[in-house]
Amino acid sequence: MRKNAFILLLCVGCLLPLSASAQSIGGEMTSEWQWSPNKKTVNWMNMLRLDFEYSPWKGGTFQAATIHMAKTNPDESIISDYQVFSNIQEENCYAAIAVLGYQQSWKHANLFVGVRNMNEDYFASPVTSYFTNSSPGIFPTISANYPVANYPVSSMTIHLELIFDNWHVKNSLYNGAAYNGWKRGDNPFIIRPHKDGVLDVLELSYDDGKSFYSVGSTFHNGVYDEDMEPVRKTDAEGNLLHGYEKKASFGWWAYAEQCLWQSEDEEKKVSLMVQYSENTRGKRYFQEEQTEGCKRYAELGCLYDFGDNHAGFTAQYAHYGKGKEESLELTYSRDVKDCLSLQPVFNYIHNAEEKGNYVVFSGRLVYSF
Repeated sequence: MRKNAFILLLCVGCLLPLSASAQSIGGEMTSEWQWSPNKKTVNWMNMLRLDFEYSPWKGGTFQAATIHMAKTNPDESIISDYQVFSNIQEENCYAAIAVLGYQQSWKHANLFVGVRNMNEDYFASPVTSYFTNSSPGIFPTISANYPVANYPVSSMTIHLELIFDNWHVKNSLYNGAAYNGWKRGDNPFIIRPHKDGVLDVLELSYDDGKSFYSVGSTFHNGVYDEDMEPVRKTDAEGNLLHGYEKKASFGWWAYAEQCLWQSEDEEKKVSLMVQYSENTRGKRYFQEEQTEGCKRYAELGCLYDFGDNHAGFTAQYAHYGKGKEESLELTYSRDVKDCLSLQPVFNYIHNAEEKGNYVVFSGRLVYSF
């Protein structure tokens, strides 16, 4: 703990001389109360994010962001769901790096090099940002198949974005596995393609303010077991050989978000959202090699915005190697102030587990500063 505290204080100390010229310093605190009548269990989950940006010259920005997590229930989750019903649900973590690097911007392009999390650039839209289930944030066809840079872990990344009016093209190259530790062999600065493989993400999107469409794909060449550990090479008799297994696999998704109705004063609107994703690892992978993996995911949702209030529902279907899961989320969010919002949420989940029908009530408070 002392070593971790020293490293964090050292990072903060390095940034303090720049703070006087910083472009922005801020953060967000998310606190969520969770209760499941199935196990009669309660959890209080908290996540703090701190953001820092410094621009020493035109178009150049040094970016840093950390996340800090704490919960009261020591169990990983209060129910046995596959997708994880809350997008902030995680183990206690003193401090983890979400972003740390340099970005250079031009008229139609941004280039970032450093530590980065996939959630900074992908799988977020005006509609999905209001739902709390983890799957609208990142498809389980990606997060459940590889130990990628998904909250709360990050990895070394080269991220390129091209912007032409309403069209965006994004491409990111990540180390094949992500980490959030502060020690050798477990930190987000690792570049180890010979062991972890590499992950490449490509997305084409269109956004005109009333509609948002995107198609994307992922490429990964690592092979992992059910504990998300890289698989060593073996001979015909099962003896370990030098090196790690490599096998290319692909995933793809299509997402559509459309405003169906909007009032003349633009204070009220109804939006529809639909998405679908698959992973191509095949039948043998999901049945024999990686029972935790997800091969197919679909979602349908609707959101009604009326002033500072937002109400919606989303229905999800995920096909894992170990079984199928259907889930439903009903949510309502109210912006009390520009910096504060309150959100009660109801989740119903059904999966292949014994008595796999779960209900979760939660209340979320988000404070931005």
